Amino acid sequence: MRKRSLTLLEIVIALGIMSLLCLVTFPHLRQTLHFKKHFEIEQSRVFSRAHVQTRLGSFLAKIEPGELFETEQLEKNSIALVFGLNNQKDFDGAYYGRVTASLSLDQDRLLLSIKGKGDKTREEVLMEGIADIKWMFSYITEKNSIEMTPEWSGSDLPLFCLLEMRLSDGRKETFYFRLKSAERLGYPT
Repeated sequence: MRKRSLTLLEIVIALGIMSLLCLVTFPHLRQTLHFKKHFEIEQSRVFSRAHVQTRLGSFLAKIEPGELFETEQLEKNSIALVFGLNNQKDFDGAYYGRVTASLSLDQDRLLLSIKGKGDKTREEVLMEGIADIKWMFSYITEKNSIEMTPEWSGSDLPLFCLLEMRLSDGRKETFYFRLKSAERLGYPT
């Protein structure tokens, strides 16, 4: 039995069918790649936000009433949050125990600076692409109502701390932190 080769007509029909399949599937492939790119961007934003929330939450939860906790005016209308804490979980002995930390906006980065023993300083970039930050602190007035203020210095911690960021792309991110205030009014800590 002799092998039969493909005719030119059969090859043209096969190429036509393949080109129709490519024509139908290409827009879907392009759309899938577009969605994948947007998904990766959004995933990066979510992970960045979760990192800031957990990292700051873990530090702010270590602050005890009576510790240093105040805002400090910086240049360019920026305010830094300065606080003291007992850092019991650090691999470096220079940052173990009582340390002072600050949160500030450095260019377009949210920067956590920890001042340890012997004038050692460790800096950690928590988030990038930030145009502006704003702090708000809640406290209890003499009339037992809760008020908010953009600056803090006092003997006690505020009830809550709110960090609002305006990002370079125009979006806003807001983070809430509950602190160990002595004026908690029976709220669970």
